[in-house]
Amino acid sequence: MLQDMLKQQQNGERGKKEQTRRERSKKFEPHNWKPLSVKQLAGMSAFERSRYMAYEPVPKDIQEKQAMALVRVRAARSVGRKHDQLTLGELIEAEQNDELIGQMNAAEALQRTTKTRMDWERATYEELEHLIASQPTAMKAVRLETMMSMGTHPVSLQLLTKAECNRAQALLEDSTGYTVARTV
Repeated sequence: MLQDMLKQQQNGERGKKEQTRRERSKKFEPHNWKPLSVKQLAGMSAFERSRYMAYEPVPKDIQEKQAMALVRVRAARSVGRKHDQLTLGELIEAEQNDELIGQMNAAEALQRTTKTRMDWERATYEELEHLIASQPTAMKAVRLETMMSMGTHPVSLQLLTKAECNRAQALLEDSTGYTVARTV
């Protein structure tokens, strides 16, 4: 029996059997045995539909996109291999260049966000100025200006005492002018 096994190994018969098994397993493609209509698919739950669609053949357009993606991956790998063949000095220089480029990109992004914020603040300030200028009376304009913070710092009423703050509030709320009207 051992002698038969040795003879088979020498003749390569065992290797041929394994090769045919591998070829058979490569040829096998799982598929759905029962094709379903669109209406039947619509009636399935999402879980059942995904299970069914997993064994459907891949559409040609998706196969083409997969092939294109595989080409891109292989190209990226070949570029990576070229990068591996660089000397130590070239690698250090390339890394420093990458770091500088990253710093430049970060600085440009910061500059863009700062400019956008400043443009927004300027537009807001101009809009508030227009609202204040378009008030029918000076009292309403002063009231609106105090309620809205003009500039970067909000108006602080901590400079006034509580009584002075109440007096200023009463003056601002007086639309008829009774508090400041004087008769001579």
